[in-house]
Amino acid sequence: MTIANLKSLIREKLLYVNLSLKNKKKETI
Repeated sequence: MTIANLKSLIREKLLYVNLSLKNKKKETI
């Protein structure tokens, strides 16, 4: 795995986590 692949993977995971956190906040409100 190249560093570029790793960076994109981490970016995707961060985006996914941010989206899921936003969804959870919407559900609680």
